[in-house]
Amino acid sequence: MVEGENSDEGFGMEEVKVNGKVFYLFIIMFVLLIFVTTVLIMVLVSQHRLRLENQVGKQCIECQKKYCDALVAREKEMRSFQHDFRKHILALEVLSREENVEGIRNYVKELHDERENQRMIKTGNAIADYFIYDLVSVLREKGNFEYFIVGKFPPTCNILDMDMSILLGNALDNAKEALLKVDGERTFEFVIRNKGKKVELEMANSCKWGDTACMTSKKNSRDHGYGLMNMQRVVRKYDGEMEYSCQKGRFVMKVRI
Repeated sequence: MVEGENSDEGFGMEEVKVNGKVFYLFIIMFVLLIFVTTVLIMVLVSQHRLRLENQVGKQCIECQKKYCDALVAREKEMRSFQHDFRKHILALEVLSREENVEGIRNYVKELHDERENQRMIKTGNAIADYFIYDLVSVLREKGNFEYFIVGKFPPTCNILDMDMSILLGNALDNAKEALLKVDGERTFEFVIRNKGKKVELEMANSCKWGDTACMTSKKNSRDHGYGLMNMQRVVRKYDGEMEYSCQKGRFVMKVRI
């Protein structure tokens, strides 16, 4: 009778040991699963970031190339304008002798418009110059458009070209989209303020939508969401701040980095 009881107790102890081993094995497998999953997520995030950086890097190169091409074209137009300057003076003298005030006014307006079209964007940052130029050139063709650029980036600005491309590429793309939707007068303002070691950018544009839809009307809201997240990531990288508001047909974004 005692031997049977000892046998049952021994069997029970073996069962407990086996269950304990299974439990510990389960814990180890669970920890390994979490580790592998974490590593996999980190790899995927790293790959996504590398793809984004590669894409933005190519975009920066393309931006600089397009802007250089635009500079060359504007230089040719400027030389042509200077070559014909004396002819313009003679034409104005003829209109003056005829006391054709209206003709003089129209001629001067045409010269001003041509000169305005030849004006290049110069903010002290080539990436910013391109994206602003792209917006201005598209909206200028549509007509009924005014823009104002105030300030320059400091020579010591430490914002990387890739980060500037992400930040302004998304912000000005949204601004351009909003301006193209406006039926009446269109205005765009880009203000640069130097705040010690920080730079404050204020971008304002006319818009058509209400408070809840000023940022974008893109059908692919997921792409817009990525764009906004990438902008926020750049701002956080420089320990900066970003805010935006939309009131009475005017959208304003402020970025401090």
